[in-house]
Amino acid sequence: MSEEYDLMLIFPPGRLGEDSQQFLENKASKVNQLQRARVGLGYISGESVVQFATDEDAARFLGAVDDEKRAGKPLMVLSSLPFKDLSEIDGSSFYLSGRIFRLTRKNRTSSDSPYYRRLLDIEEIEAREMKGQRRDARIGPPTLSVPAMYVNPQSIEISRDDAAAYWRAGLFAKLDFGVLPPCRGRFSEEIGYFSEQLAGTRSAIIDMLKQFVDPSGIATVLYLVELSDDPLYRDVLAEGGEIRITDDNRSPTTIQLAINTNEQDSVSFWRSQVLTQGCEGTVPSWLTEISQAICDDCRNPALGFSVTPVSVGHQAVWDVKHPPSLSDQLRETSSSGELWARLASLAAALSSPHRELLNQLVLEPSNDQYAGPNDAYANDLCEYYFWRRPYSCPVASPEWGEAYRKLFEQFANSRPLTYPEMFARKNERGLPRLREGSPIHLTHASEEWPWTRFRWRLLLPLGSILERISTNVLDRSDTVLDHDLILGGSNEP
Repeated sequence: MSEEYDLMLIFPPGRLGEDSQQFLENKASKVNQLQRARVGLGYISGESVVQFATDEDAARFLGAVDDEKRAGKPLMVLSSLPFKDLSEIDGSSFYLSGRIFRLTRKNRTSSDSPYYRRLLDIEEIEAREMKGQRRDARIGPPTLSVPAMYVNPQSIEISRDDAAAYWRAGLFAKLDFGVLPPCRGRFSEEIGYFSEQLAGTRSAIIDMLKQFVDPSGIATVLYLVELSDDPLYRDVLAEGGEIRITDDNRSPTTIQLAINTNEQDSVSFWRSQVLTQGCEGTVPSWLTEISQAICDDCRNPALGFSVTPVSVGHQAVWDVKHPPSLSDQLRETSSSGELWARLASLAAALSSPHRELLNQLVLEPSNDQYAGPNDAYANDLCEYYFWRRPYSCPVASPEWGEAYRKLFEQFANSRPLTYPEMFARKNERGLPRLREGSPIHLTHASEEWPWTRFRWRLLLPLGSILERISTNVLDRSDTVLDHDLILGGSNEP
C-alpha cells in the first residue's frame, strides 16, 4: 500500500467545471468548493495594494474570512509575489467595509508545506492591534492591476501511486484548479530524519552552536544542515537529490541544489519540472506565475543558489529505523571520551525536550557501563539522527565529520571564536596558521589540499574564497585571510 502524501490544490476565481467537481467529490469531499473571490496583492507606485475586481468579489472575500473565523482559523491565500515583497508586506493591514485585516506571511514554524514562502494568513484585527500605516482596499477595475491572490488553497491526502498515475495521464492539467507536486506529510514513515521531533532538536542544537562561532557569518556546515530541514528541499533530498557546495579553486563557496530528474519516478520528475523549469505545460496557464515563483524560491538567488538537474535511479534512504550498532571494531577503538563529554555539555545546555532526546538517542547508548563513553559510537549516532551530510562523497572523505566536531569543540570553549582564532588553534599540514605579528598563512601538502580546503569551506561562511598556494611561498606576506574571508596566496594554478 502506497503511503499518503499531501497534495496542494489551488483554486482560481469562478465556478469549477464538471470534471473538477467530480474529482473533488471522489478524492476530496471535504474541500471547500465555494466560488473564490477575484483579489490581487502587489505594488502600485511603490505602495502595497489589495485590490478586488468587483464589489461582489469583496463580499465573497468577507464571507470566506468569516467562514474560517468560525472554524478558529485565519483565511489562507497564496501569492506569486517575490519572496522579498511578501516579507515587506508581512504584518501590514488593509481596510475593507469598516473592518481591518492583517496580512501575515507563513514561515517554517507556522507551516510544514514546501510552498510556505507563497502563503499568507489574513485575519480580522482590532484597530489597536494595527501596526504601521493602514491602506484602504481598492475595488475595481474588473481586470486586476496587481498579481492575483488565490483564496483558500487546500491540501488533500493522496497516495504517491495515485498522484503519479494522475500526473502521467495528464488529468491534473485538464482540471480547472492547479495542483502542485505532492509532498511527504509531517508524520510520513519515509520522513524519518526530517521528522518534527528530530528537526526541532536539530534546530535547537544549531541555535546553540551559532552563539559560539565568528559573528561575521554563519558556518556553511550549519547552513547546510538548516537547509536540509527546509520543507522545500526535504522532498528533493528524499528523492535522491543533493544540497552541494561548490569547491573550485579561487572561487567563492556557493550552494548548488541537485534535483533528481529520473523520468522513471513520475512524482520526482514532476517535482523536478516545477523546481527547475517553473512547471511549463504541467499546470493551467493561469498558474504559470505561481509555478515560476516556486521555481525562484528554490533557486534562492539572494543566497547565490544554482540548480542543476541530475538523474539517479533510486531514492535516498533518510529513515531512522536502523541506527548504527556498537560493532566490535568500534568497541575496541580507544576513546578519550572528549567528544562524548562535549555532546553531554551541549545536551545540558538545551531545553526540554531536546535535552532528553539527545541523551536518549546518542549519549546513553554510547556510554557503556563498564567501558565508559565511546566517542566513535557517539559520533556515528549523532550524525545518523542529527547531522547527516546532504551530498554524496567518497567514504574516505572526513571533512563533514571534522567540520561539525570542530563546532562542538568551539562550544566547549564557552566563548565565541573569530575565524583567525579558530585557525590559530592548530598548526597542521594543510591548515591555515597564525603567527604572532603576521597575517594568517596557508600551509598545506598538495595531496591533502582538496580535503582540507573543503573542510574550511564548511567552517567558513558562504562566499568565502579559498586558493591553493605552493609550499615554497609559505612566508609570503600576500598569503593571508583578509577581512572579506578570502584565503589566498600565490598564482599557482
